[in-house]
Amino acid sequence: MKLDAALVCDRGLSPKRPINEDRALALVDRGLFVVCDGIGGHSSGEVASQLAVDTIEEALGHANGDDTDDMENVLENALRYANRDIFEASFATDEYFGMGTTVALLHASVATEKAVIGHAGDSRVYRFDGTSLHRETYDHTDVEDLLRTGRLSHDQALLRGKQNTINRALGIEAEVQAEFKTIPLVEGDTFLLCSDGVNRHLADDELEELFQDGLSPTELVAEIKRRCYARGAEDNLTAIVVATGETRESTTRRRRSTRPMTSNGSRA
Repeated sequence: MKLDAALVCDRGLSPKRPINEDRALALVDRGLFVVCDGIGGHSSGEVASQLAVDTIEEALGHANGDDTDDMENVLENALRYANRDIFEASFATDEYFGMGTTVALLHASVATEKAVIGHAGDSRVYRFDGTSLHRETYDHTDVEDLLRTGRLSHDQALLRGKQNTINRALGIEAEVQAEFKTIPLVEGDTFLLCSDGVNRHLADDELEELFQDGLSPTELVAEIKRRCYARGAEDNLTAIVVATGETRESTTRRRRSTRPMTSNGSRA
């Protein structure tokens, strides 16, 4: 199995957002992929998102190898450190006060065939299994919480529109409770990490159709950006596509295993 990835991290078109507060990290050789969407408006959201990306990358560098069985704990600590760094920095100057960032991350280990997914806020992680698109994260927003508990219907949620407050993010409070899970890393699966600047323009069913077209990661992120721009690109937009594919060795093994059997039981 091998990993192939591509990303786009773009300011968008809105004059109300002159600075790109999104940040992205794609370390294919380490299997680490991160999307952060800075929040706080004029309170230096881009500083918070950059601090988060830097801290997560540094924390992974101190881990005992890329494929430790304790990777979920390593990344949970990384987000804890990032939250601390942003929270403390927000009190350093008035300019930084109130800054924070969402985060969505994926650690894909080819060696252990495991994927760790973590997030805080409304940046998302999706998984495409070759047929269907699955959202692997739930937004940490007031509306999503009401949906999950059954106190709000999907139709009622649509009526609320943009009145959807984030209730969890890095740096806003002294402690943050990020959500994590570990799932099997299956050859042929493709992941999408994105900020809300993507899913505000592309619904899940449209993303699923896009992935069903069989495009490469580079083609996928380019098409995602093109569609967001065609619809106004009202927010900063970031997308990372991570594809798991066959290596030459696995392809050879698969071909050998599907050769017809001869009468003596050997492969033809």
